[in-house]
Amino acid sequence: SRSLRKYLPKPVVSENNYECNFCNYKTFKDFFLQVHLRSHRNKSGKFDCTECGKIYNRSYNLIKHFKHVHPEIYK
Repeated sequence: SRSLRKYLPKPVVSENNYECNFCNYKTFKDFFLQVHLRSHRNKSGKFDCTECGKIYNRSYNLIKHFKHVHPEIYK
């Protein structure tokens, strides 16, 4: 019944549905991924390529760079 739901334990999500495009980090919550992505910024708030050092203002541009310049690394 509906009244029993509040007493049952919440289901544990076993699958990691959100993945970082820069490393192997995986999580089940979008919010945790957004917090994690901040760790890939340098001190000036920019995103640098860990392979060649190129710097981008937006994470999207770094993702495009990985796809085209370092396809063997990009998942």
